[in-house]
Amino acid sequence: MHNKLIRGCLVGGCLVFTATIFSAEQLLEVDDFTGLSLGTGIVGTVSCGNTNTVTLIGNKEALENLHVTVVNSELAIERKSRGLLNSLMGNDNNTAVEANVVTRGQIATIDASTGSVLSVDGCAVNNSVLEIDASTGSTLNVSGETVNLTLDMSTGSQFNTKTSDFSAEVVELDMSTGSTANLCKSKVISGSASTGAVIYAGQDTNVSDVSLSLGADTSSRRCQ
Repeated sequence: MHNKLIRGCLVGGCLVFTATIFSAEQLLEVDDFTGLSLGTGIVGTVSCGNTNTVTLIGNKEALENLHVTVVNSELAIERKSRGLLNSLMGNDNNTAVEANVVTRGQIATIDASTGSVLSVDGCAVNNSVLEIDASTGSTLNVSGETVNLTLDMSTGSQFNTKTSDFSAEVVELDMSTGSTANLCKSKVISGSASTGAVIYAGQDTNVSDVSLSLGADTSSRRCQ
């Protein structure tokens, strides 16, 4: 439960009162997993620890409309149909959910649904292979390093919006309308980008096998 101080000024003086904003928190222990699927509009973090846990924060109704499962080594944090509908309609005050994941392993696959936001600590990234599917309007900020990165980015999605310490030896990507990817420390990038997508690559990054169409571009502007 969080308290928020609200000040209202009236003629002849100011009135000060406290409004209470109710939120719920749920801690779940989950089985080992190597993949993560984050549902529509959920804000998530991944860090490392000695156990596998998911801490969910939101109002009671929002948490009741969540599914958390581990199937085929994939941790899925998803909305049930009613919660999904409310989220898509923009009822953010009622459906906002934060999911803080702690893992004792490393993640090799990430599926970020429409409008989700995810931050992943480098210790949780698989050092050999990382596959990311970023749906429309999702934002991912990933630290660490991997050898092979596969990046599938839909309209308006973003990968590492700021200059980061993430690096990959080889990147295979497919980027669509208006998506952006910060790959400044990657060595070799191949694949395709279309309709205004932008790939930020370092001066020494090999981008000769990237196919650009309809205003897509590569740039080193954000790379230091």
